[in-house]
Amino acid sequence: MMKAFVVEKFGERPELKDVPTPKPSVGEALVRVKACGIGLTLSWVRLGRMSGSAPRIIGHEIAGVVEQVGEGVTDLAPGDSVAVYFYLTCGKCKYCLTDRETICTNFGGNVGTRIDGGFAEFVKLPAANLFKFSPDKVSYGKASIISDAIATPLHIAKRRAAIHPLDRVMVIGAGGGVGIHMVQMAKLFGAEVFAADVSDEKLALAKKYGASHLINVKKEKAEEAVKRLTSKAGVDIVIDFVSSPSSISSGFKSLAPHGKLVLLGHFHPEDPLHIDDPQDVIRKEISILGSRYATKQEFREAIEMVERGLIEPVVTSVYKFKDTDQALRDVEEGKVAGRAVVEST
Repeated sequence: MMKAFVVEKFGERPELKDVPTPKPSVGEALVRVKACGIGLTLSWVRLGRMSGSAPRIIGHEIAGVVEQVGEGVTDLAPGDSVAVYFYLTCGKCKYCLTDRETICTNFGGNVGTRIDGGFAEFVKLPAANLFKFSPDKVSYGKASIISDAIATPLHIAKRRAAIHPLDRVMVIGAGGGVGIHMVQMAKLFGAEVFAADVSDEKLALAKKYGASHLINVKKEKAEEAVKRLTSKAGVDIVIDFVSSPSSISSGFKSLAPHGKLVLLGHFHPEDPLHIDDPQDVIRKEISILGSRYATKQEFREAIEMVERGLIEPVVTSVYKFKDTDQALRDVEEGKVAGRAVVEST
C-alpha cells in the first residue's frame, strides 16, 4: 500500500488515503515520486474541466526515480531520475511522427486525468512519457516543473509566437508559474519583455527574471501602458496566460500591425472570445493563435536548457507531501508567485 491524495469526485478536495501501490505492466515503469509541481491547471483538473474520470490521483508535473520497469522497457532502469511528459499520445499518427504531438489524432488525455498522477508516493506511467535528467545538475523539485512550466513557454517561443530578437513581447500573467518562465524564455530569444500582472509582488519577480517593463493591470489598463511605454507603437507579440474576456481585449488592443496574440489560458465555457473591432484583424494583419503544451522533443530541449543554466526553474513555495491540498489551495487563491512544488521526505 501507499499514501496518495485522491479526488473521489470532480469538484471535491483531494483526500489523503491508503491505496494499493501500482505495478507496471508491459511498456510501463513504476516511479517513486520525489516532487510534484502545482499550477492552476490542477484546479481545472480537480473541477473536472479537463475530462478524465474520478476517483483520480491528480498531479502531472512529476520528477522521481524509476523503481521498477515492466516487460519490454529497455531504455530505462531502476535508479534513473526522470521527469514526466504530460500528454498521453499514440506515437504513431502523422503528427506524433513529425514532432507535433500536441495535436495527436489519437490523443489519450493527460497524466492525472485519464491515468493517475503524482499526488502519491508512487506513480505508474508509460515508459514513453519518462525523460531522464541529471540530479547532479537539477534538483527533483526544479526538475518536476520543467514538464509544464518550462516546456510550454519553449513551444510558444519556437512554434507559435516564433519570437525573434528585437521583438517586443507582452506576457499577461507574467508572475504566475508558467508566465515567469515565459518571461525568461522570451528574454532568451532576444525579446524586450513587458510583464503584466495583478500585483507588485508578481511583477517584482518578473523583473528579477528579465522583464524590462512592468504593468500592474489593477492600476492601469495594459493597452494604455503599452501605448505609453512604446510611444503608441504597440508590441509585436502578446502571450496571454489568463485568456479572460478583458485580458484578450487588452492584449489585442496592445498589438502593433502584423502582431500576434497567443492564447493558452483556460477559457470559461460562458466567456465569449471578444475583440472590440474585428476589422482590425484584417486592417492590421493580426494573427490570433492558440497554443497547447509542448512536443516531446521540446520537453527534451527544455530539460537540457535547465541543465545548461539557460533557464532557471522558479520554485518559490515548497510544501511537504502531507500539505499537498494546502499547496493547491494557495495556488488556486493566487497566493503563489512563481511555482509551488510538493516534495517527498
